[in-house]
Amino acid sequence: MAYMNALHTSVIFVIVSDDAKWCYTQPYLNFSNVYIHDENTTPAVDLALLAECDHIILSRGTFGWWGAYLGPDSRNGSVLYHDAEFNMLHPINKGHVNFVDFYPTNWISIRDDK
Repeated sequence: MAYMNALHTSVIFVIVSDDAKWCYTQPYLNFSNVYIHDENTTPAVDLALLAECDHIILSRGTFGWWGAYLGPDSRNGSVLYHDAEFNMLHPINKGHVNFVDFYPTNWISIRDDK
């Protein structure tokens, strides 16, 4: 979030989750520019909301990935992802996961310490 705040002015973060109650308990989401989407909508509406965002910070999983791919990525927006999501040395991943298949080269890798 700090990266996006530094890069853009007037940033509004929209959080889409299947557990909005948990999101409200997270101190790093307790800012005036963070909106937690807690309306009872369908996954299709949630995905459409993500796809309308200018930029996306991904969490783990494919739902946000599709929102990023259909939205910001298709309009040259920024897509940020955690660089350690896959342990490439794990036997399930080693030799089977092509990192660039999951994260296009124009997406931005971030770490916990950035």
